[in-house]
Amino acid sequence: MSYSHAFPEGWDIDWIIQKAQLFIQFSIAASDPANPGFGKLIYNGTPEQFETVTDLLEQYPSLYAEEVLKPRLWEQVKELRTQHVFAGADTPSGAVDTSEEAQRNIVGATLAAQIALAAAQPFSIDWTMADNSEANLDAEAMIAVGLAVVAHIDACHARARALRAEINAAANVDAVSAIDITTGWPE
Repeated sequence: MSYSHAFPEGWDIDWIIQKAQLFIQFSIAASDPANPGFGKLIYNGTPEQFETVTDLLEQYPSLYAEEVLKPRLWEQVKELRTQHVFAGADTPSGAVDTSEEAQRNIVGATLAAQIALAAAQPFSIDWTMADNSEANLDAEAMIAVGLAVVAHIDACHARARALRAEINAAANVDAVSAIDITTGWPE
């Protein structure tokens, strides 16, 4: 990574990055006024040179955004992506589960449907839907379920990629804070 900041004499980028990494530890200590390090950077459990986070944020806001806020937000996006992938998907036959086990079952049944079609053999399966109702699916319907689940998972990953691009493009704390990661996910 390269930075265009003008650093005070005697400071180097490694020192600045170390400070940014300490914000993670600080955020825990700073949230508890009973902590002896409240309002101070915490390093190995002791306040370091009594510099407040506010002072560092004012001096290096883009560094804080780059080294602390962006990685935290990306971790939250990945958690949301996983939640949405496994939250179920709408298909032409109705809503289906998309848990890991359900996805394996869908892949197996879809493959069996394709094999049956290729061999000109009949195919029928009673499938338990997300609401626990039962649907009898022929080969074409089972393949459509598989394709709909793949499209759902792809849409979840596409939303996460779009958010990653938005996070990467954010130039400062305000821009990162303005990113809404809760909307735009497939239903």
